[in-house]
Amino acid sequence: MRLYRRKKGFFYYFSRLLRLSVAAVVCWYAAETLLEKKINTEKIYQESAFKNKKMNVQVKEIEYKNLKAYLFEEHSNPIIAVDFLFRHTGYAYDKKGKFGLALLTAKMLTNGAGEYDETQFASVLEENGIKMGFDVNVDDFGGSLVTTTANADMAVNLLRKVLYEPKPSEDSLSLLKDKALLALQRQKDHPQGELNLLYQEKIYQEHPYSRNPLGEAEDIKRITIGDIEQFIADNLTSDRLIVAIAGDVNENEAVEMLKNMFADLPEQGLRQSLEKFEVKNDGNIVNAERKMPQSIAKIAANGVYRDDKNFYPLYMANYIFGESGLTSRLSKNIREEKGLTYGVYTYLTIKDSAALIEGGYSVAPEHAKQAADLFKAEWVKMGENGVTEDELRQAKNSLIASINLRYADIDAVASVLLSMQKFNLGLDFLQKRNEYIENVTLNEVNNAAKIYYGSLPDFVTIGSSEEK
Repeated sequence: MRLYRRKKGFFYYFSRLLRLSVAAVVCWYAAETLLEKKINTEKIYQESAFKNKKMNVQVKEIEYKNLKAYLFEEHSNPIIAVDFLFRHTGYAYDKKGKFGLALLTAKMLTNGAGEYDETQFASVLEENGIKMGFDVNVDDFGGSLVTTTANADMAVNLLRKVLYEPKPSEDSLSLLKDKALLALQRQKDHPQGELNLLYQEKIYQEHPYSRNPLGEAEDIKRITIGDIEQFIADNLTSDRLIVAIAGDVNENEAVEMLKNMFADLPEQGLRQSLEKFEVKNDGNIVNAERKMPQSIAKIAANGVYRDDKNFYPLYMANYIFGESGLTSRLSKNIREEKGLTYGVYTYLTIKDSAALIEGGYSVAPEHAKQAADLFKAEWVKMGENGVTEDELRQAKNSLIASINLRYADIDAVASVLLSMQKFNLGLDFLQKRNEYIENVTLNEVNNAAKIYYGSLPDFVTIGSSEEK
């Protein structure tokens, strides 16, 4: 590995441009709003430094034997970020009687490895400015590594120890199990936690996606060191590995990192799959009685997968409907005009076996029914009438102007590279993403709106009451 460098390349100047432009736009917007009392998004876009900006950098695919990774070279700062995941190893794949095993394994992995015990390992990471972590979601088991260029060899070696010489101890396992059990208890005591559990139960029903992300108490109590070691052997295998490397590293160095980190993984693990899931999507409302100052709600309706021809049209429709913050239709109606909530929103969720439109809001309990009715009315309006040309143009301007902010940090870039592989978006996605947005037509958006807003979403609420 090369030592510290200070070359100021594209990414350095690009990041500075983004920050300066954001400051300028915010100041301009504040002054303009005070004078005109309105938002002129077209003017903001036309005067923004973001207009027509693209990521004019190359993403490469590198290989070592059966291993592949996406690489983004950026030499402005001496930082390297590595993101990786093992597909189909998330908590939805935990075996019956072992619910919580994937998450517990993720927490255990950095609790000692090789010659280091838990305290020593944490100290080595901290003293050398290395960040390493593991986590699990419903579909995948993932990890990340961020290091300075100077300490890259050490960071890679430490990750090797974690993957190939894990050192789970009974004491660490006992402590983590106690923490997991406490988290389960607190989850039930918290209204949002209770809502999330009820939502998963009522929406996903018997599907594995209905499971508690934290696991089940009795299962957690039974998990052993042997279970964790077996999980690692069965799931952390090269056939399900996706890797992204970004930062101050060239192609040859990145290939060497890929080799040193992952070449010794078992080639194949357990074959696992889940059935596809669809929401009933019939406007049903389920409420859990609970006395609280705010009623909170979550909604679900069927959406589209990332490779569906309707993805970008629905993405645009939903952005206008509920994902564009204070300018969304939902926010303008329920928040601004009716004053019922501080926040109401929707977003697209794409899992390996489910694609949904989800969302939520909170209101005073006595206004819960009114808020739900307004939400439904806006939903029906979107399905029947779609969006206007002006709404679509403003949405495109906003999305095109803001996308590059997501790439201001090198670890964020590594995360994007990982998603590009997971969803098969292609090496040129960073360059083409704005074109995909710009090329969506009004007819395509309104056809998608008619399909996916044609049936009312299901509602799951806590603390709701009928208006008096």
